[in-house]
Amino acid sequence: MEYLGVFAFIMVISYMGLPGKVNHLETKVKRLNKVLLINNKGESIMSKLINDLVGKKCVIKSDIGLEMFSNDKIECKVLEADEDWIKIEYNEKKGNLVTMLMRVDNIDNVEILDENNNEKQ
Repeated sequence: MEYLGVFAFIMVISYMGLPGKVNHLETKVKRLNKVLLINNKGESIMSKLINDLVGKKCVIKSDIGLEMFSNDKIECKVLEADEDWIKIEYNEKKGNLVTMLMRVDNIDNVEILDENNNEKQ
């Protein structure tokens, strides 16, 4: 009976580092996917698309980094962008203007808004 307890203890100890390994592998997969999105000229296709959004109003959907909002979407204006980061500006509920940096990898969806009447294109 004691052997069963020792075996269970060894199994628990061996699996303690598993979540860290999973996160490390997820990061590697994201990097590989990013490399696969590079065209023949060496430019990232996603980066080029994000750079085209500079100066436009849009709705960004992301599960990460927007915990302060009740939903996972934020209406904002894109100020700057590069291969890894995007700088956005949005109004809080209290009316304060907030500038925020967000990783491009964390963006799930982008909806571009029409400048005249703020409707989706």
